[in-house]
Amino acid sequence: MHKLVNLGLVLLLTQATFAQKSAIAPFHLNAHDKELIASILEIPSKSDFFEDKDKGKVERFKNIVVDADAVYKEVEVQAHFSEKSSELKRFLKRHLVKPKGSSGEVVLVRFLVEKTGELSNIHVMASGADPQLSTEAIRVVKQMGKWNPALIHEIKVASYCVLPIEF
Repeated sequence: MHKLVNLGLVLLLTQATFAQKSAIAPFHLNAHDKELIASILEIPSKSDFFEDKDKGKVERFKNIVVDADAVYKEVEVQAHFSEKSSELKRFLKRHLVKPKGSSGEVVLVRFLVEKTGELSNIHVMASGADPQLSTEAIRVVKQMGKWNPALIHEIKVASYCVLPIEF
């Protein structure tokens, strides 16, 4: 009986490991994500930490035909929480409940901003060892409500965003 229970636990742990690997798959940060991370973490100059690989972006969108039902990785105007960048910091400060013993940890949360502005597919990309931080980060993102969706040729499209949440 013990061997059967141990085998079941090993299978569950193996499945959980594979599921976790898929959530922490390699990812690409676009210019908006880089600026957002730099502003949240209060990095003085993003050029010191990130290479600018987005040169010539305007040319890429010149002849593009927009599919309003597609999800885009690169867009002309990124999805954003508010017109004022300080609003996002204020929202996080007001709604984030820091678990005891947390200090300085950062959780990267990725989510899809639908063309309607609704948030979906919220998941943690990178986090420390404390699962409470990931749970709290997801809870706060779910409370944000609608965002302003991304735009290509002034057409609202769905796109992913990465948000660093600092505890």
